[in-house]
Amino acid sequence: VGGAFAARFLAEYDARCLLSTVDVYDPSPQLSQVLNHLSSDSSNSVVDLQGPRVSTLVLEGGNISVELGASIIFGGNKLITEQVESDPSLEKAPPGNTGKKTSDPGGFGLYDGNGIWDLIVRDDEPDWKVALQLAWRYNFDLIKMRSAVKDAYASFEKIYKIIDGPSVFASPDELWKAVGLFKTTTLSFEEYLDTIGVSGSKQKASTELSDVEWSWPRAAFAEFLPGWDSIARIFLPGHGSLRRELLEAINENNYNQNNSELDGLAGLVSFIPTQGDIYCVRHGNSQIIASAFSRAKRIHAAKCSSNDDRTGIQGREMDKNDADFRHVKIIVTSVVFNDDRVELWGKNSTGENGASNDADPVMIGYYDTVILAAPLQHAQIEFKAKDSAGVIRPLQLNRLCQHNGKELSCDDSLPSSATRKYTQTVTTIIANATLAHENFGLTEDENVPRSISVTARGKQEEGFSALSRLSDTEGSSGLFKIFSPDRLTETQLSRWFGSNYIVKHEKIWGGPHGGAYPDFGGGGEAVRSLPFLLHGDEDGTGPSLFYINAIEATVSAMEISAIGAKVVAKLAAIRMGILAH
Repeated sequence: VGGAFAARFLAEYDARCLLSTVDVYDPSPQLSQVLNHLSSDSSNSVVDLQGPRVSTLVLEGGNISVELGASIIFGGNKLITEQVESDPSLEKAPPGNTGKKTSDPGGFGLYDGNGIWDLIVRDDEPDWKVALQLAWRYNFDLIKMRSAVKDAYASFEKIYKIIDGPSVFASPDELWKAVGLFKTTTLSFEEYLDTIGVSGSKQKASTELSDVEWSWPRAAFAEFLPGWDSIARIFLPGHGSLRRELLEAINENNYNQNNSELDGLAGLVSFIPTQGDIYCVRHGNSQIIASAFSRAKRIHAAKCSSNDDRTGIQGREMDKNDADFRHVKIIVTSVVFNDDRVELWGKNSTGENGASNDADPVMIGYYDTVILAAPLQHAQIEFKAKDSAGVIRPLQLNRLCQHNGKELSCDDSLPSSATRKYTQTVTTIIANATLAHENFGLTEDENVPRSISVTARGKQEEGFSALSRLSDTEGSSGLFKIFSPDRLTETQLSRWFGSNYIVKHEKIWGGPHGGAYPDFGGGGEAVRSLPFLLHGDEDGTGPSLFYINAIEATVSAMEISAIGAKVVAKLAAIRMGILAH
């Protein structure tokens, strides 16, 4: 997402046609194709080169498509939604509707393991009944949470106007401060829930967070009526269970992390889709990536194809026949900075599953600017600098220098958000299966919900974070998708599905060089981010290195990557002189 959208925004910013070449290096299939990963249990190379987290599996000759990673899109995600709506070849569809029959039982359930259900909501129930059921169980806490999310989304919406204007941001932290969301990143989601007065607190909010808005009614009850939660449960049995049930299940599903492990902003963003319309793209969300990249080529060609004699950045002559925007299947192994340009070295991605058969890297191109659109800690790229004598040394990233009045001190250490491994999630697709009612504490007359999310205890008991039935048209029984922190064993699958199931696909988002989501570490210092500019001369001249995924330190989603891409594209365009500032 980051690479394709950065290419698109650079094309939009290049009004004077100064860009000669924009190359997207990626070992994945061509961006015009659906990203269909092969099973990752057959080769470590698949884990090491896991590709984009927005990826689609196609089954039954293209009749069934399954999202392996990012499954839903919130209608309020303006950059992604605008891209979808601008492309007539993309069609919105209800999420998870692959092969769905109108007679299929649906709905969702919150499962606590060992046959215990906290909540079951069926999709054939009227909206008013569902609303009443949720209100009865979660009552005032649900109102507080929805109010907090409404306020957070109002702040989030300010981003679009700001990044369309003249403002630039050196880091994600600056962006969150500009829209009033930075404080939510300074504490865990569990602590944030304390500050808005959601009951069921496991801990007291830090006194250092006094400048974060605190719910005065909650504070009053805590001060003058310490037993309020216990009294409320007499009349409202579900009082105090919102955070342990619904919120934790949503976060385990979306991030494979609990409320204490997420930062406040990630927890809020995780809940936002429950407040509006959600959708997916028919035949695969991965088409959005191809659409954004195609749009970049189309925009730039329309503006610049008639300019036969063009002079590019730093006065270099440009061939009118050059392909301006290219996707190249290359595994980049090193980035080497010289005084006036950057060398990229890599290997051809010609082997199985995007791996390389080349023994040694080769020099693949010279560039003025490099944009990294993958997690730094998992990119497997060496960053180097070559001096005038040809001596190569490691490149200093994030070099921050301050003068205390007497001397200049520099710190080039990386924050922990740039060194911690991403959390692992395994996506398993099961066909020819029927879920065992008895294993989940239900009788044959009780339909198992189409979508099952688990609490932290449920995940510990069962070994999965989410399970959903996608279709009843695959084989003789259903098609299921399971998210789990580890690979599922035959014992687990047999317990849930009996003996006739077929493992259609297994995708590991993890291994030594990958992961599904950042490890947010409970917020605070753990989510302090790198700047968007990792390397470059202070005077704004010379080659530079930008980093889109710096924005993932605090929250991760398709829209977040697109926002990071737009911020970085503007910074790069200004630095290269193609956009005035």
